[in-house]
Amino acid sequence: MKHDTLFAVAPVQAGSTVTILQFRGRLALDPDPLAEIYAAQGEDVAEETVCRTLANLANRISAIQDHHRQSAFGDIPLPARRVAAIAGQIGLTEVALAATHLGNAATQADGVAIEATLSRLERCFDLAMSEVWSFRDSV
Repeated sequence: MKHDTLFAVAPVQAGSTVTILQFRGRLALDPDPLAEIYAAQGEDVAEETVCRTLANLANRISAIQDHHRQSAFGDIPLPARRVAAIAGQIGLTEVALAATHLGNAATQADGVAIEATLSRLERCFDLAMSEVWSFRDSV
């Protein structure tokens, strides 16, 4: 088969290595909003509030994933903005930033950017869950 494109992709040689990139940094987390919630509400009520907020974020991210699977890019920006706002309120700055970038990519209907930023949002949220529980244990 002959390639008609000017810049055809070179075939990958058998035995090529694949490099897996791993995130080794720490998640950007602003502990002040969480500390304020715990100080204002007390430990039991604050823990319930934080759990409810994290569940809300998880549900919204799940809805975004559904929109992505259905290629409904136009339905992604609004829930992405909501995720960014909620995450920002409890100090999950990296999650908020990833959600903002996802909303921008969806507005531009850039499928590759949507895929990348959605994956980043998922990773950030998973890391944020661990960070929030670590913070909670230190209170």
